[in-house]
Amino acid sequence: MYRVKMFKRSGMAVFFFVCILFAGGSITRAKDAKGMVAMVNGTAISEKDFNRSLNQTRRRFAQTGKKLESNQLENVKKNILETLIDRELLYQESQKKGIKVTDEEIKKQIEGLKKQFSGNDAFTKALKTLIATQI
Repeated sequence: MYRVKMFKRSGMAVFFFVCILFAGGSITRAKDAKGMVAMVNGTAISEKDFNRSLNQTRRRFAQTGKKLESNQLENVKKNILETLIDRELLYQESQKKGIKVTDEEIKKQIEGLKKQFSGNDAFTKALKTLIATQI
């Protein structure tokens, strides 16, 4: 199990917070040491969230026709854990700084994301794919 102390992150923007929300940032906070993979400033990161992210990665590999090789697995696991820890640190920092994301800010970010696609149908398809990989 990893234990992480809080460190300062400069330049934290609303965009990252919104991305976390849309990228499956709903982290289950374990209430005790059982079933956790890391502790971040007293908040547990659950094994359930870790396994969910690992399964998503495996599905992404499979969708591209690639197999996640055993020699890649340890590195993938390390990256997943680091990502979960970073998300929790960003969440904690946002709470500490009192950052609140309004519906208008979320809508503005979504509109910005939509512009990256050829049209609304392409955006909707990409969003459905993202949601399907989050389940």
